[in-house]
Amino acid sequence: SSMIVITSRPSAGVQQYTRPNCHLYIKGFSRAHVKEYMHRYFSAMGRRELTDTLAVLLSGNEQLSNLIQTPMFLMLVCVLWEEDQEMVSTGTMTGLYTNLLTCLVRKYCRREGVDMPLDGLPAEVDEALLQ
Repeated sequence: SSMIVITSRPSAGVQQYTRPNCHLYIKGFSRAHVKEYMHRYFSAMGRRELTDTLAVLLSGNEQLSNLIQTPMFLMLVCVLWEEDQEMVSTGTMTGLYTNLLTCLVRKYCRREGVDMPLDGLPAEVDEALLQ
């Protein structure tokens, strides 16, 4: 009998729940990939200059540097950096996640013509997230 546990989060605490016979580390998203992704993203958005400014922040921020090793989080950080650079440097993961959610909701509201309050989320969005 064997069990396979796959996680993209190295700190997921898998070891405390299993006694694996083998650990594999699959490395496929390097720093070069991060830089290339940022360049392509901001070039596509017509804001190529943001690549360098985000790279400077990432070089001095261990928390963000670890987070962007997952491609999905890199994309979300790029979206947030494009929207409002101050929202990226919250100091906490909770603050960053809150700002990412707010940013994505703000983009949705603009696209759909929904009024976005200055503070917080629209009531209907807030209620939907709590369900």
